[in-house]
Amino acid sequence: MSKILIVEDDQAMTRLLQTLLALEGYESIATPRPEAVLSTLRRAKPNLMVMDLHLGLVNTLGILGELKSDPELKSTPVIIVSGLDAEEDCQRAGADAFMLKPYSPSRLLETIKKLVR
Repeated sequence: MSKILIVEDDQAMTRLLQTLLALEGYESIATPRPEAVLSTLRRAKPNLMVMDLHLGLVNTLGILGELKSDPELKSTPVIIVSGLDAEEDCQRAGADAFMLKPYSPSRLLETIKKLVR
């Protein structure tokens, strides 16, 4: 079973994603705290991460940059989601995929299936 880390500060969105992923047979873990992302990745070793671009006042591209420069973590695929069209910035920072909110659950699942190894 593939494990997916959800990094989202909206609790309702987190619950919706966890339900969707569970229905598709994925295990999920979640954190709303940007400072916990790298340690959670190391501890949980997920197959993929879905991360909101903005967590409170934190722009997560810095976290993405740290992840992609870490030899232990850089192979973890990352999908960045945002209500702002920041696809170019996210891809430049190392995101494997970008999804503009609102996105369809089927599109998210399709993207996850392409990226999970």
